[in-house]
Order: sequence, then C-alpha cells, then structure tokens
Amino acid sequence: MLAAIGTKIVPPRGARRVMAREALMARLMELRRKRCLVLRARAGSGKTSTLLAWRQTLIGMGFDVSWLSVHPDDNEWQRFSKCLLATLTEIDPAITREADMLQRGCDDELAIERWIIVLLDGLAAHIRPVMMMFDDLQHLTHPHVVWAMRCLMQYAPAHLHFAFGTRTALPLLPAHLLAQDEVAELGLQDLAFTEAESEAFLHVQLDRIDKREARILHRMTEGWVAGLQLFALKLKAQRDAPTQHVPLHDPAAFSSYFESELLVHMTPEDLDLLTRMSVCNPVSASLCAELVGHPNAVAATMTRLNRLDANDLFITQMHGRDSETWYKLHPLLREALQVRVQKLPETVQRALHGLAWHWFDRRGMLDEAVHHAVQAGAIEAAAELVDAATVDLMARGEMSRLAGLLRVLPHDHVDSRFRLRLAEAYLLLPARGQDAIAAAVERFDAQIVAGELNARQRFSVNVLRGALALRNDDAASIARLESALLDAPRDIDVHECVLRDNLLAWMYLSSGDYARARAIVAVHEHTEGAPREQLLSRCVLATTHAVEGRLGLVESLLRPVMQEAEKRGPAFIEVHCVAAGLLAHAMYELNQTEAARRLLEGRIDIIERIWLPDIVMRALLIQTGAYLAEHRHLDAFACLDRLEDYAVTNDLDRLRAHLLCARVRLYLRSGEMDLADASLNRLDAMVRRRCDATDGGMALDIRLCWLRARIERDLHRNAFDAAREHLGAAVNLCEKHGRPRQAVGLRLQLALAEQGCVRPESARVNLLAALQDGHRLGLIRTLLDVSPRIPPMLKELLASDRLDPVIALYVRRLLSAAGAHDASDREQAAASQNAGPTRGVMPLPALSVRERDILELVAQAMPNKKIARALNITPETVKWHLKNIFSKLGVSGRDEAAERLRHLKLDVEAESPR
Repeated sequence: MLAAIGTKIVPPRGARRVMAREALMARLMELRRKRCLVLRARAGSGKTSTLLAWRQTLIGMGFDVSWLSVHPDDNEWQRFSKCLLATLTEIDPAITREADMLQRGCDDELAIERWIIVLLDGLAAHIRPVMMMFDDLQHLTHPHVVWAMRCLMQYAPAHLHFAFGTRTALPLLPAHLLAQDEVAELGLQDLAFTEAESEAFLHVQLDRIDKREARILHRMTEGWVAGLQLFALKLKAQRDAPTQHVPLHDPAAFSSYFESELLVHMTPEDLDLLTRMSVCNPVSASLCAELVGHPNAVAATMTRLNRLDANDLFITQMHGRDSETWYKLHPLLREALQVRVQKLPETVQRALHGLAWHWFDRRGMLDEAVHHAVQAGAIEAAAELVDAATVDLMARGEMSRLAGLLRVLPHDHVDSRFRLRLAEAYLLLPARGQDAIAAAVERFDAQIVAGELNARQRFSVNVLRGALALRNDDAASIARLESALLDAPRDIDVHECVLRDNLLAWMYLSSGDYARARAIVAVHEHTEGAPREQLLSRCVLATTHAVEGRLGLVESLLRPVMQEAEKRGPAFIEVHCVAAGLLAHAMYELNQTEAARRLLEGRIDIIERIWLPDIVMRALLIQTGAYLAEHRHLDAFACLDRLEDYAVTNDLDRLRAHLLCARVRLYLRSGEMDLADASLNRLDAMVRRRCDATDGGMALDIRLCWLRARIERDLHRNAFDAAREHLGAAVNLCEKHGRPRQAVGLRLQLALAEQGCVRPESARVNLLAALQDGHRLGLIRTLLDVSPRIPPMLKELLASDRLDPVIALYVRRLLSAAGAHDASDREQAAASQNAGPTRGVMPLPALSVRERDILELVAQAMPNKKIARALNITPETVKWHLKNIFSKLGVSGRDEAAERLRHLKLDVEAESPR
C-alpha cells in the first residue's frame, strides 16, 4: 500500500516531452484564482501533461501543489482517505497530523464531514496558497468519496484551490460553487492542439514531416494528442504507408485501431511484457521481471522498459519513496492490454497475481501482497498474512491500515480467525459502537463456555473486556477482572502485556492506589516491541502524580512522550494528544493558563475521539478554567456544552457529575441562580441513584462533585453552617481516598465558612493547613480558583507577624499570580478602550450571510449544538464557520466576537441617517 500510494502522489515524468503551449498556460493562469478548474476530455487528450506543465508554473509563483493520480482501486473511502492524507503530507506533515489519527472512525457522512473539517483546519493553518491536483478523477463514484470531495470544496479556506483531470462529468461539484462562478471547465476543444501545435508536435516525434501530411493528421485527429502520438508511431514504422482514417470519437473503434496499429507490430516478447505488467500498475523492473518468469533478469528488463519508454510507447516513468524506478502504463494502453489479460485462461491470470503476491510479500509490502493473494484466489493465504501482521500493526498503532486489510478479506475468513475477530472488536472502541462490540464480546463468551478457546485466547478476551470498561469509564469492571488479568499465560505478546498493565494501572489510579499504579507501569519504562502502549504507560505514570497534586513532576515525564510520539508519525498522534492533555493540566495548575489553553485548542478534536473519557474530561475542564482565568465566559460555557454532549452521547455518569459541578460554580459566579439550582437538582438525582460512596471509584467521584456543588451554593448564599457540614464530609472523603489536591481546595472553602461563622481561629487553622499542603504539592490554581475572596484573605494572613517564612513566601507567590491576571485584564481593557477602531479587521458586512447568522446566535450565548439545530447544519460546520468568523473579525473567541458584533452594530447605528 505504501509503495502504491507513493507512486500516486509523485507527479509522473511524462511532461518532459510535452512542448510548451503558451496560449493554454496563459489561460490557465487567468483561472488560477477560481476555486476549482476542471479539465474534462477523453483519455489521451493531454489532461495530465497540461496539469503537469501548470504545476511547474504554479510552483514558480509560490504555490504549494499536491498531486494525486486516482486509480479505480481508490474508489473506496478508507483507501481514498489514505491517498488524500499522503498527498497533503508531501506539502507539510503538520497539515494531516490530526486528521490521520481520526481516519479510522469515519464510516458515515457525518463522521466524514467532521474528518474533512479537521483536515481543513490543518490546511487553514498553512500559510502558502495550495493547489490540489487530482488526475483521472472519473474513477471516484462511491457515495462516501463523493461526499468527502464535496465537503472538501465546500469548506475550503480561501487559499485552497483544486484542479481536476477527468474523462466524464463530475457529480461531486458543490452547487453553490457553480452558482458563484467558482468553477471553470476546459474541454476537448480547449485542450486540442492547434494546427501549428500539431505540426510542432509531429516534428518532435518524427524529426521531419511534410506540412501537408501534418495538416492531414491534424484534421484527422482534431488535434487530439493521443491520436497524433499513435499516428506518429505508425509513421515511424511505416513511413510510406497510407494513413488510414479512424473514427477517433468511437472508443471501441479506437481501441481496435490501437490493437491493430500498435500492439500487433510489437515483438511477441515486448507484447507479453506489457500484457503481464498490466496486472500491476505501476510496476518496477524487478516486479516486471518476476511477472515474465525471469526474476534474475532485472537489468535486462529495465533496459527493455527504458527502451519502450524512450520510444513513446505510452509508458511513463514514476518515482516512489523507495530506491526503485516504477513504470505506469497509459490508460488507453492498459485498457487494451487488460482485454488481452481477460482472454487468458483463468489459471494463467491467477498465476500472474500469485507472482505479484509473492513479490510484494518478500518485500514486506503487506497491503499489495494481500490484494494480489485475494486476486490469485489464495484467500486463505491472504487471511494468514493479515493474521500474522495483526499484533504488530496494533502495537504500532496502525489501526486504520489494519481496518483496510480486514475489508479486503471475505467476511467468513475474518470470522473464522480469533485474532482477526479480536482486531475487529478493538477497531470498534474509538467509534463507540456499543451494540456491535457487545455482540462481539458475547460471541467470545459463548466460545469460552463451549470450551473452544484456549487459555491464551481467554486472556485476550479479558484484556478486551478491560479496554471496553476503560472506554466506558468503568473502573469497577476492570477491578472485577483483576485476578484474571494478573493470571496471564506465559506466551502472551509484549503488546498485550503492556496493554493489560495499563488497564490495571488506570483501575488502581481510580481507586486512589497511586503507588500500585506506578509500580505496575514502571516495569515497562524500557520495554521494546509495544511502542504505543509503552508511551501510554508513561502517561499513566504522569497521571498518578497529577491526581495527587504533584504537578511539578508531570512536565518532565510528558515532554519526552510528546516528542517521541511526534517522531513516530501519524499513527502515534493520539498518544501525543493524551500527553498534551495531561501536560495542559500541569501547566494550568502552575498558572500557565494561556499556554495550557493554546496547547489544548489545536488538539481537543483528537482528544475527544480517543477512547479515554477521563482524558477528555480533564482537557475540557482545564480549557474551561483557562477561559475563565481570561474572563472569557462564553467560551467557558461552550467548553462545558461540549463536555455535556460527549458525556450524554456516551452515557458517562462520572463525566456528567463533574460537568454539573462546574456548571453550578460558573452559573453562581455569573449570577444565574435558577440555572445553578437546576444543575444541582440534576446532581441530586444522580447521587440518589448511587447512594454508596465507599467503593473509591465512580460513586465516590459523583458524591464529591455533589458535595462540592452544594458547598459552592451554600458559600454563595452565605449559608456558612450548611457549608461547614458538607465540607467536613468532603474533606474526610478526600483524605480517606487519597485526593490531597482536592482536599486543599476544600480546606480553603472551610476556612471561608469558618470565617463567615465568625470563628477566626478555626478559619486560620484551616487556611494554614491548606497552604501547607498546597506548598508541599506545588499548587497555585487549585487555591486561586476557590473563590475571589481568597486573595483578600491571603493578604490579611500575610500581615500577621506569626506566619512561617516558607508559607509567607508561598502566599506572596499566590498573590503575585492572582495580581498578574488582574493586571493583564486591566491592560487588555485599557487597550480596547484606547485603540479605537481595529485596523485590518473586516467589518460586519464582510461576513457571509451564514456567518452573520451564526454570530448573532453566538452573541445570545447559544452553544454550537443549538446553533446547528436552529440553522439546520451540523455542529462541525458551525465550528468551522466560527473559526472563519474569528479570523475575519480578528478575535480569539466567542466573548470577543460577541463584543465586536455589539460595537459594529453601534457603529452602524451611529452612521445611519436619523
């Protein structure tokens, strides 16, 4: 697969013999700012050579140009999406980093639309103008592929353009682009040679030609490049033979002419070579030697291929990413040769595919080997190839590639192999196909009951159960599997061993047993053979420190993980984003709120699609806190809306509890008492369903969220006695179950409650206890986020002459951190008041109608999901438009956009005649 894609994304070298066509190039340059240019004409009309010549000109003008030669095999979503990623990666790997990780979860139009938008996010961040060239686009007809191309063009940023070569009309052009005159189409007449160009072309091909003869050939071919080339070949062989008129507009007649005028005049050896190589297109010299039955005659085969190429026999050299030169047959020639292949006995056809299968297999080119093994009828062998590679592909995180291989195999061959069925189940985890994965586990259970699975396979099923429990945020289910997971057979592979230990570590982490969690993952620090899971082990290790509040240790653990994951490429993007999400937590706690927000903003989409709910929750809550620290309340509410969508969609109660607790706090500080009470009522109902908090897991988390929300409301209403009662229970729970960081914040709130009850000494004791633990753990935001009343309390404490010097220094650091944010806020406010109209920012009329509609709803504090329902579009489309709105208005978020809208409206009113 990799080699095949490598040849598709590298432009063919056929342009070296194409003569300059100044008039056509000038016309193309006039059209370069159109969203899309379509070259539509039959095969051999010069579409490819025209695109290649234009590509060279565009590159000279500062464009980045991608190239994709589309093949009939690409008319399938997963394969096409890989090609799309590969061609853009050639421009800049950063463009496709996020989209590559999300590729495997795209199995319907909504998921594909989301994926395209993520890909376009990467393109939007690319500064230079981009031209995406697709050759032979007529092969793309699959509904998912057509939908993806429509979305790609519909949402494309202004600096992204498209050029298509196609033989037929395209069903994928968005109607609005056609209506807005953003699509230009050149047809056969536009691409045809003029009489002078035909004569010049024939001179190049034949060295000399009579003007009259050149005029006759031009008239017969109507300037069609392939027809001229074919007649030139005939004249080389039979200089004095009369020229036969051929109805070139009739494909069947032309194919017959191709056969009679080119193929029959070739030597049997050359014809056999071309016929056999048409089974694999493109081919290398060594593959071609294998197909003709002389595997050791590679040099001689290369000489023959180069001779055919030099004689213009419709062959083009290509260069992939390996050291070999590859050769591609012209579509006209391959179509004629494929007719010959189809006439061969079926045994011969299968034998050719068999030779290709073994050649690709020896070179480790798994995807191609599996494809040709299936074509050779060796489906059992193809399934064995995939089966043998499954563990390695999973260990390297190449799940999308594994999914593509499984789709090549007939269902019954996948269904009959344990490892392939297990791989299918793991592929369902990110997509959250609850019913499908439950059915897979149920079938494994039936086999266990029937005694059909050995100990090794039963262990694998238990690891799958643990992974499913982790995806469902269900640590209790992992705990029930603990003994079965620890009782592992000796022959388990490294990948499964590390995965098992990561699952157990998450379970120990959830129950507050941090030491045991650290111990079980520490043994894999230098483990080889499971790079993805080994990096995730280090993320688990960092999480144990983060939950305990020892944030100072987290960055040194996670920075190397991010660097290593980035070096390993797109297959490790999810590991990179897990580490980034955890690192943002540490940065936020250390008061690096803006840096934490920036770290998350470009990665939230990927984090949300990883099957680790705890990481998603942490990232969105940290982003909410960062927005609040910058007084961007609308953006903070938008983050909570997103967390609610995620929690509700995936039925995750613990995440709902944290969300509702955060809502209560934010509503209270915004003066929305009714909304705060409504959120608290929902928490009450959740706690009633889970009345026991002694398990140290999900129920404990939910009860703590309920207590914290009630404490927030009691303190806000100055119900200090009720707050003290709830705080005592919450502090006890945190200390009992190893939640020291949460206990620090609760002790600060207890100090506020004691102060409200006019119990100054008790308030001082709790305040000092919180400061001592906070200093030991290195906390900043945990204390500052408790309440706006904390800085005044700290100032009063600092004035005391009885304060320990170490704690006094810590208090000054906290006050400095709080003061830095206040100063930053004052500076921003003053700058906005004194700056006057912002230069270089587009006025409101520069927004499209759709963008203005969305901005109006944003100003009403409406979340993306409700905006989508109101405007009958998808939430992902809303997000994409918001990014464009923010860019056009020169703002960084919802709050600034709403404020800009208000000022723009005021300016319009002021300028309107009364």
